[in-house]
Amino acid sequence: MTLYRQISLLTVVLIVVLLTGSLVVSVLNSRHYFEKQLYSHARDTATTLGVSISQYVQQEDWTKVNSMVDAIFDHGSYRSIVVVSQNQQTVADRQSSLRLAVVPAWFVRLIDLEVPVGESLVMNGWQQQGRVRIESHPEYAYLDLWTNAQQAFFWFFAVGIMTLGLLLYLMQFILRPLKAVEAQAAAICNKDFSFQQPLPRTRELRRTVQAMNRMAYQLKVTFDEQVMLIDQVREQNYKDFVTGLGNDLFFTSRYQGHLEAPEESTSGAVLILRINGLSQYNEVYGRAAGDQLLRQVSKYWQKNFNDVQGNVIARRSGADFIAWLPNVSAENAEAHLHAAYDSIIRLSTVIKPLTNALEASESSIHINMGLAYCDVGGNESELLSEADLALRQSQNKGQSGVRD
Repeated sequence: MTLYRQISLLTVVLIVVLLTGSLVVSVLNSRHYFEKQLYSHARDTATTLGVSISQYVQQEDWTKVNSMVDAIFDHGSYRSIVVVSQNQQTVADRQSSLRLAVVPAWFVRLIDLEVPVGESLVMNGWQQQGRVRIESHPEYAYLDLWTNAQQAFFWFFAVGIMTLGLLLYLMQFILRPLKAVEAQAAAICNKDFSFQQPLPRTRELRRTVQAMNRMAYQLKVTFDEQVMLIDQVREQNYKDFVTGLGNDLFFTSRYQGHLEAPEESTSGAVLILRINGLSQYNEVYGRAAGDQLLRQVSKYWQKNFNDVQGNVIARRSGADFIAWLPNVSAENAEAHLHAAYDSIIRLSTVIKPLTNALEASESSIHINMGLAYCDVGGNESELLSEADLALRQSQNKGQSGVRD
């Protein structure tokens, strides 16, 4: 359960408890008030009736007594009026049942008003002539209590709904930064180290967001350092620093990955170039000239295969270059081979030492190339061996050339 739902549930419970308690207290106070009023009403009426009938009780004029009792009972709200003579004989007794058509029975049972009995002595001077007992009728008290309870309930319910809506809106506004913190944490997992702005005004949430921003900054710095370190290690392990091409380890990993990864076998070709006589070239013209030659050869070697998607170009060793051309036809592979050979041979027109080396028999350089092709369903793992074999066959001629 989310924090928002937990706080919302707690708020609802607190509001319900608060409003229920307020409603109960209001009803109980009203009940106590009505009980006091019923007692006061019954006591005052009993006192008044006792004084009024005292002379008739002394005269034992029970007809007058009953007439006065009937007048009071018919025009008032009483459950019972009883007049008892001095010898404990009941001379007047009026009773009324409890009629509550509007008020629900469960409310009457729940409230259960205690209706006190008001008593008064019938006196003749200092002599007691009888006793009057009156019990007020609680019908109107129950009706007023029921009406007040309904009004209080609807009022509290309306206030509770408005209060709850306001609190939920405020909580959404206050807890909005927590959603942003959650989104920021998810973004950090996706290597997005963006900061959360602006900062919330609530002190605790502001500190939390500031801590998340500091963590994102530190992680970004650490991640950038690791990426830089990984790039440096990758460059050191997979790059040839003279030509800028990948090295033999780079080619092997990419080529092996192709052999193991695809679900279906594909066609492709492996091309190998070798500069024979590079060591003699370095001795005659210097290592710098040899490096220049390698860079020029790598430039044209790579340029000829740029249109082949997924190609892998590398410098295999000191004087060897290699290329893997996936998803090409045999004719296309041969065309690339001859185009690469022609472009590299034409380097002699721009590199003077190379022209001299190609023309001089004592330090001649031979450019040899070999090609091996595998059609769909063929054995791609043997392509390297076949390409090496084609290269050696080209070398056996003792001059520059290609072999496919």
